[in-house]
Amino acid sequence: MRTLLVVGLAFAALWRGWLDWQSTMLRGIKFRLVSAEDVIRSAMPRGYYDLSEGIKGLGLETLWSFTVQAALGLPLVVLLASVAFALWVTRPLERGRG
Repeated sequence: MRTLLVVGLAFAALWRGWLDWQSTMLRGIKFRLVSAEDVIRSAMPRGYYDLSEGIKGLGLETLWSFTVQAALGLPLVVLLASVAFALWVTRPLERGRG
């Protein structure tokens, strides 16, 4: 199951990188990776606003500012690939016969 998740996340990272490349290089614009925050804001703007206001309403503004926004500021490709890599590295190794 973990292998399928790793493959899915790696495929999603490659697909997002391809979309970023198409939206910039094919149009003659300098290559730029889209941040995770931009993708989430464009996909569900109201949900992003509700999440940020909910966390701030709980008094966890420091958590939102230093951790969540820092992670969401990274390119989505990097986040997906990092999660896939972390899952792959931390998987339990199979024992050999010897």
